[in-house]
Amino acid sequence: MESSILESLPTIHGILTGIETAFFSGFAMFAYQKLQESKDNLDSVLAEVGNFSTPNTYIGGAGGNNLIADDGSAVGRYKRSAIRRFTM
Repeated sequence: MESSILESLPTIHGILTGIETAFFSGFAMFAYQKLQESKDNLDSVLAEVGNFSTPNTYIGGAGGNNLIADDGSAVGRYKRSAIRRFTM
């Protein structure tokens, strides 16, 4: 008793295995790209936070890295007065 479905079973199995392998390898590449992107974003945020918390770039730091503009404008005066109120 010959069955044609038993003869084609290895072919069907090979096709389904190939499709699954292609799907999972594509997903692995996508996930790796997203992980690298998240790591890069985290590194940039940590670098920015590190620069902000450095005393030289904080309020009134040396080397022209002041967060307060000392140009005599109303905005600069407002920032200075707001910071004085905040720190006192």
